[in-house]
Amino acid sequence: MVDFYQMRYFLAAAKTGNFSKAAEEVCISQPALSKAIRNLEEQLSVPLFVHNKNKVELTEYGKYAAALAEKILTEAENFESQVKNHFQNNTEINLVSCAPGPIWVLQEEFAKSKPGTKVNHRIDNPENLLELLASRKCNLIILPYKIEDERFECREICTETLSIAFPKNHKYAKKKSVTFADMNGEAMLLYSQIGFWYELHLKKMPDTHFLLQQNREDFSELVKSSLLPSFVTDLSLKHLHDQQNRVYVPIDDPNATAHFYAVWWKTDKRLR
Repeated sequence: MVDFYQMRYFLAAAKTGNFSKAAEEVCISQPALSKAIRNLEEQLSVPLFVHNKNKVELTEYGKYAAALAEKILTEAENFESQVKNHFQNNTEINLVSCAPGPIWVLQEEFAKSKPGTKVNHRIDNPENLLELLASRKCNLIILPYKIEDERFECREICTETLSIAFPKNHKYAKKKSVTFADMNGEAMLLYSQIGFWYELHLKKMPDTHFLLQQNREDFSELVKSSLLPSFVTDLSLKHLHDQQNRVYVPIDDPNATAHFYAVWWKTDKRLR
C-alpha cells in the first residue's frame, strides 16, 4: 500500500525536478528518497519519471499521479485540521467577559458539568462583546445586562455585590454601609483589571485618588500591608479568598450590585 511519505517524496521530486533538491526539501538522504520513489514505481507498476543527466521529468503517467497525490495530501491535511478543530471546538470555550467574577463562576460550573473543558477567557468592554460574538471571535460572552436577540440565548448566571474592604482601625470600619459619595475624595487601592467595575468606580468617585495596580498578586500583597481601603466583591471573597484581614462594609447604592448574563449562539448546543 502506498503511504503518505512516499507521496510527499514523489511530489517533492516532481516539483524540483531533482532528487538531491527534493531530498533536502523533505529532510532525508538522496539515496533514501530515490529508493522510496523506485519502490513507489514498482508498487504501481507505472513509470513516473524520465531520468535525464541532471534532472528528472514526469512521464504522462507521472503528471497524472502528481496531481492525484497533491489532491490526496491536501485532503489528508484538511482531515487532520478538521478533526483537531472539531476537538477544540467541543473541548474549548472562548469566553469574553465584562468582569472577572462571572468567569470564576463559569469555570466552576464547567468543571462540574463538562469536566475536561478548557475555558480560554479575557475581559473586554461591554460595548465590544456582542460584535465579538456575532463575528464568532468567541463562543460565549458575559454582559452586565440582559439582551433580546433572536440569534442568541441569554441566561442570567450570577450577581455580584460590591463592598469596601477597610483596615480594622479605619474611620468607616464600624459603619453598617457607606456610599460612593462617602468615599469620593479618599485615597484607595484599586486593581485595574476588573472590567466594567473600573469605569464605574471612576464615574462614581471622580475625586478619589486611586493607587492602581495591574497585577493581581501585587495588588493582594499591597492590600495586606496598606492602611488604605480597597474594593472587594462577594465573588472575589468566595473564589479568591482575598483580603481576609479586613472589615467589609457594603456600599449603599443600586449600582453596587451587578447582574451578569451569559450570551451564546442558539446553534451552539454545547452551551445549553
